[in-house]
Amino acid sequence: MDANAHGARCLVLLADPALGVISPSWRAKEALEEAGYAVFWFTPRLWPQLFADGVAQLGYLDALMRRWAVDAVVVADGLSIDTSACVVQAPRLVVLASREDELARSLERMRGAAPDTCWVLDGMAAPAAREQGCAVRTLGTVPDLSALDLANEIVYPRGLSCAQEATPERIELMRAVAQGMPEGTPVRCAGDGWPDDWRFDGADAGAAYALGFTSIAVRFPSSEGRSAYDEYVLQATKQLAGADILRPDAGATGAWMAERAAALLESRRVRASIASTADDALFGSVRAGRGDAEGMHAARGGFERSVVHAAEALCIEGASFEPCRVATVLGYVGCGNFGDEYILSTIAERLEERCPGTVSVAVSENPWHTLVHRGIYAIALASKRELDGMLARSSVALVMAGLLFDQGIRWTMGKAEIASSVLHSDIPGIAAFVELAALNDTPVVLYGIGAGPLERTHSKRLVRLMGSLGARFVCRDEETARLVSACDVPAGQVVRRADVAFTGSSHVTEAVDSWFANQELDPADTDLIVVSLREYENVSDDFAERVARACDCVLASRPRAHLAFAMLDAADRGISDRVVEAMSRIDRVHLFSAGDDIDAMADFIGRATAGLSMRYHASLLMFRGGIPCVGLGYLPKVCALYEEAHMGSSLLAMDASADEIADALGRALDEREALARVVQEGVANLRELARQGEDELVELVGETSPACEQDNGCHELYLYREAASDRMLVDERRRAEASERHAADVERELAEARQRVVDLEQSNSYRIGSALMYLPGLLKHRRQ
Repeated sequence: MDANAHGARCLVLLADPALGVISPSWRAKEALEEAGYAVFWFTPRLWPQLFADGVAQLGYLDALMRRWAVDAVVVADGLSIDTSACVVQAPRLVVLASREDELARSLERMRGAAPDTCWVLDGMAAPAAREQGCAVRTLGTVPDLSALDLANEIVYPRGLSCAQEATPERIELMRAVAQGMPEGTPVRCAGDGWPDDWRFDGADAGAAYALGFTSIAVRFPSSEGRSAYDEYVLQATKQLAGADILRPDAGATGAWMAERAAALLESRRVRASIASTADDALFGSVRAGRGDAEGMHAARGGFERSVVHAAEALCIEGASFEPCRVATVLGYVGCGNFGDEYILSTIAERLEERCPGTVSVAVSENPWHTLVHRGIYAIALASKRELDGMLARSSVALVMAGLLFDQGIRWTMGKAEIASSVLHSDIPGIAAFVELAALNDTPVVLYGIGAGPLERTHSKRLVRLMGSLGARFVCRDEETARLVSACDVPAGQVVRRADVAFTGSSHVTEAVDSWFANQELDPADTDLIVVSLREYENVSDDFAERVARACDCVLASRPRAHLAFAMLDAADRGISDRVVEAMSRIDRVHLFSAGDDIDAMADFIGRATAGLSMRYHASLLMFRGGIPCVGLGYLPKVCALYEEAHMGSSLLAMDASADEIADALGRALDEREALARVVQEGVANLRELARQGEDELVELVGETSPACEQDNGCHELYLYREAASDRMLVDERRRAEASERHAADVERELAEARQRVVDLEQSNSYRIGSALMYLPGLLKHRRQ
């Protein structure tokens, strides 16, 4: 790798591909990735929060664009962009359109910034772009689908297809052709207006199968003349299926089309007989028909090549770039926990710095949170198909932070959870991730991993499974290495290093400067004690009271001292409030919450004079800055950190008395210079161990191929179907929507009927009739 390179070329691609993997937008993504680009792919289905009525709110991608220095944003398939909420300057904007209506729709709804250029299929006039003065670049209409391999080639029947929009006349003509085909021949149509039993789901591989198993593809004449999109689809159909094309004239009848279709089928049978293939013209291997289209080989790939050339024109001319490498990182991220978020950010920064072109992708509990706040593209662990595709392109699969402990597995079905359809970042979920990575031949590193307690039999067996799959355990302390080795992981796969956070850094932030100003504190004249507490199962009922008494004691004896409770997680607020409520001296007590700003939190912790902490990474960041901290050992990982940082004398048990806590805090303040030297000595060794672990990871990534050279079977296409439960939910939602529509129709009809009654009551004829009926009715009533 070139250490002086700028890194990977990065593009954002916003798309809604109606024809799945054969859509122009997806083919553009594939072409750019094969050319070494990092492509961040967003669709309304995968990222519904990003889109409002088909318009992407680009401000949500500020952190992503800032972190990876995105070169351009490409919007396709009629979607559009709103840049009005962007804080960072939006990169170059491109509209990719395969139809005139798509182009017009994208341009009409653009808000904030205008596109720099429009990429359109050759043959499009693009009047909407030219009216706005946008540069127009044409793309080829022949995609390269030669690498696509339709895996289900035995039982999927060939049929009749049309990828144009429906009209009543086209429906009747297609019905006439279908009636002349052999019984059972399926009719598959894309576009609006077709009968439901003809329409196919084009998502993912659906369109590739529907068009790839086509005997005859119908292309109707268009009143607008030659359609570039129709041509693109026909060329794709030819490549996938070697289909015959039926092109009726404007005045063609159903009888003529049926006769012509029969002739085409007979021709296919003759060709199949001559070639001695097993293809009976309607069923059999899709591969048998490929490549029959005249001139196909010469033009194949024209679309992809033109996309890459167009993208190159957007990037910095003459600059050196590395082909993209992908590091897929699993962790307990997306939930706002400071330590895990800080480690993820550190891994992304360090890998990108030391391995130019390496882009980190997170496997997150909440992908939206990770995207917006960390600027890192993310996938949910339960999104197995997307995760499988990402791992197939990855140079390394990482599992980060202290995830190998028993607490998470207690909420699962144990080792059987590895086969669950919904997974989380507990030990079963990690094992499933490692297993999927191994199936993609992607090396797995549990990087800076922490373990303990690790006592459950099922936990140990899952760790052993990961070891048997070749995972390498880079442990953050001796105790973790011992626990992992005790699970019968081969010795050569377990090494002791240190926590990844020791390779991180912090810097002065405006948020912390503002906090000191708002609290009217002078850092030079204040002994700031940062307190980091958390809820946990071994926090006793009297814990808050004991800590409160200790804090009161420290404040009473040290006029310069101020306490600041740091919220490293939103859940920390409850226990901190209980301590403050139990205190008698609160005039020098403060709260600090940075929300999702981990840089501000790291800066704040680094400005402490001393600390009192349950949380592992609050202690670690203070140690890294040479700040003495009193620890409360709620888990073995905290005890291990204090021992290895030479601060074991400052570690207290969770049942420590108020006096013990106060004495330890007093010592941290009174002897801070001496303690700072001690902790710096311990941290120097841990920094070196962390650096060694990072060096080994960098070497591993450097030995792997870039993403564009990875080939782990990701071009094999399967008939992807949603899980049954998901499908049931979709069906139930559709039924509910239909019921709501019916109820709305009934309500509207009722309102209309009521209005008719009101109108009738107010009409002259009704009033006259009522008056005429009044007197006879009154007389009748009196007689009775």
